[in-house]
Amino acid sequence: FYRRAKIFAFTSTSEGFPNVLGEAMGASLASISFDCNAGPSDLIDDGVNGFLVTEMDHAGYKQKLRQLMTNNALRNRLSEQAFISVQKFSTEKICNEYLNFMLAN
Repeated sequence: FYRRAKIFAFTSTSEGFPNVLGEAMGASLASISFDCNAGPSDLIDDGVNGFLVTEMDHAGYKQKLRQLMTNNALRNRLSEQAFISVQKFSTEKICNEYLNFMLAN
């Protein structure tokens, strides 16, 4: 499904670490999410690699989603930045950090 999509619209208002959002960004999808208490802001830098909308601001969410749907240049820029930004969570990077931590102690 990620390969066929261009946008990931995440509507959750309660999260821990949103794995599905990370997966979508790793698939180069322009993403939009409510800025709930925890999670999405760990992945999305608003306007840089996706959109964060104040929780329960449905009008704002619709407006940003409409921008993603109609502005190809914006959507492409956010998609590229999304992919780049989630590389800090790649298996290789995390495993190497864990290994280095274990070897240091």
